[in-house]
Amino acid sequence: MLLRAKDGQVRNIQQLDLRELYQTAAKAYSLKKYDDAIKLYQAIRTYYPTHAYLYAATYNQALAHED
Repeated sequence: MLLRAKDGQVRNIQQLDLRELYQTAAKAYSLKKYDDAIKLYQAIRTYYPTHAYLYAATYNQALAHED
């Protein structure tokens, strides 16, 4: 999956740092782009399974599934 980063360059999702990934997921959710948000929150759960954001990502991903 490719994302357009804030600086306008396209980068692979694995190249995004955790904070940028979380912020991008939250923005997608706020823009009601739920499919994108679900994929991004899943990436956090996959690539950062022991980070403190894991619980928020799991919760927010569930919310995105509801909407």
